[in-house]
Amino acid sequence: LGKTIQTIVFLYSLYKEGHTKGPFLVSAPLSTIINWEREFQMWAPKFYVVTYTGDKDSRAIIRENEFSFEDNAIKGGKKAFKMKREAQVKFHVLLTSYELITIDQAALGSIRWACLVVDEAHRLKNNQSKFFRVLNGYKIDHKLLLTGTPLQNNLEELFH
Repeated sequence: LGKTIQTIVFLYSLYKEGHTKGPFLVSAPLSTIINWEREFQMWAPKFYVVTYTGDKDSRAIIRENEFSFEDNAIKGGKKAFKMKREAQVKFHVLLTSYELITIDQAALGSIRWACLVVDEAHRLKNNQSKFFRVLNGYKIDHKLLLTGTPLQNNLEELFH
């Protein structure tokens, strides 16, 4: 099985066995998000997966309708869009791109994530990149970096 399927089954087993309720944040290249959607449908059909892509207005609609069961869970309206601390997250998995992790850090960074999955992690410049600096402000319990590029010497090779 490929790394995408193994990761989905891993996250689903964590959820089903009661280790965590999520939510899980999956960050992937935009070109692979449709594949992630398809694999989640096949391997974890009971997961509620929200694909968080599109322009600013599309993402505002997704935040308003898909982030929480509660009305007015997004504090500050369309501009500030932070989740209220006590708001219950509606989805199990949020699937998005590297760029939106950075652009929408106010909204995404206000959620406590059980696990972050970074697909194609070797494509990111280095562990000092803006993406990783932004992630330092996120509340993430666990991080899982995926790559199909083999490492021969050390973890630093992942970023070169």
